[in-house]
Amino acid sequence: MAAPLSVEVEFGGGAELLFDGVKKHQVTLPGQEEPWDIRNLLVWIKKNLLKERPELFIQGDSVRPGILVLINDADWELLGELDYQLQDQDSILFISTLHACQLMPRSRAGGRAGEARFSTATRDASMTAEIGQGHTPSILGHFQLECKRGQG
Repeated sequence: MAAPLSVEVEFGGGAELLFDGVKKHQVTLPGQEEPWDIRNLLVWIKKNLLKERPELFIQGDSVRPGILVLINDADWELLGELDYQLQDQDSILFISTLHACQLMPRSRAGGRAGEARFSTATRDASMTAEIGQGHTPSILGHFQLECKRGQG
C-alpha cells in the first residue's frame, strides 16, 4: 500500500478562478493500493478542489489542451505526463492558456464590429485588434476582433 503523500498543487494563468481563486493548495493525498500518479491526482483534484466549470480544466482523464503542467518546475512531458509517480513534497503547477474568439464583420455603415468573446478560466482582461481583408488569416480585413476574457 502506498503511503500518504504531501504535495503542493498550484494553479495559475486564471485557472485558480476554477478553484475559488486559491492559487496554492498544500494537500495530503491518502494512502491507497497503487502509487499516486498524475492521473490519480487529477481525479482527486476534480473531486476535492475544483469548484466550477470542470470542462475548462479536465478533458477525459487528462487536463484540457491549453493547460500547461509543470512538476517540480519541469515540463510534465519530460517526466511521463499522466504516468508520473508522485513523490512526497512534489510541486505540481497547472497554468491555463485557454481562450477562444469569434470574428464578426464590421457593419457596412462603418460602425462597430460585433464582439468576439474569450471562453476561458480567466476573467480579467480585454483586447481589441484590427486585421486585414479577405478570407484567410493573412488577408482578413474589414473585421474587428474584440476578445473579452471570461465571457461564456
